[in-house]
Amino acid sequence: MSRQTITAASLVVAYMFFLISIPSAGAQQISLSRLDQAKQLFQHENFEEALALLKTLRRQQPQSSEIAYYLGLTFKRLQDYISAGPHFLDALNLNPPVEAAVPELIDVLYQCDNLVEAKKWIARAEKNFIAPPEVAFLKGLVLAKEGKDLFAALEAFEVAEKLDASLSGAVRYQKGMIFTRLKDYRAAEGIFKEIVIKDPASDLAAYANEYLGAI
Repeated sequence: MSRQTITAASLVVAYMFFLISIPSAGAQQISLSRLDQAKQLFQHENFEEALALLKTLRRQQPQSSEIAYYLGLTFKRLQDYISAGPHFLDALNLNPPVEAAVPELIDVLYQCDNLVEAKKWIARAEKNFIAPPEVAFLKGLVLAKEGKDLFAALEAFEVAEKLDASLSGAVRYQKGMIFTRLKDYRAAEGIFKEIVIKDPASDLAAYANEYLGAI
C-alpha cells in the first residue's frame, strides 16, 4: 500500500473518531475533578498534558475502565497505537465495560496491521450490534488492506453508508481506491470526480485529484 493510500485512510479514520462518545462514569467513584481535567485537556488537543495526567490516574486507579478508555484515546491521538491497544482492552474487560472502546480497538488493530485480531473484534461487534456504521466502515478498511476479497470490502463500505449518510464521502473515496486496484478505472474516475465536484476544498478532494491524475 502506498504512503498516499495510508495517509488518506488514516485521515478518514481520524475524522470518523474525532467526535468521540464520552462514556458515563456510572457507579465508579473516581477522581472526578482530575479526570474531568484530563478530558478537557484531551478535548482541547493538549494531548501530552492529558497523557501525563491520565497515566497518573491509571496507576492510582487501575480498575477504572473509564480512565483506561481515555488513556487509550490519548495514545491513539498521539499515533502511539501499540500503547493504545492494551488500554482499550482493559476498558472492555474492566467493570463496567466501555462499549465505545470496541471501534477504537478495531481501528488500532487495523493501524498496527493486526488484521486477524481486528476481524475477531469486528465479528464480536457485529454480533452485539456495537457501533454498526463505524464497525462496517472499519470492516471495509480491514478487508481492503487484507486484499483477499475486495468485493466484500466494497459491500462493507456500502453497508456503512446506508447506516450513516455522513460517511458517504469517506465511503466513496475508499470505493474509488478499491476500483483502482480492481483496474476498473472508469468506475474509479467517476467516483473521484464526484468527490471533487461535491466538496472541492476538502482533503479528500485533494487526494481524489491526485488519483485522477494517475488514472
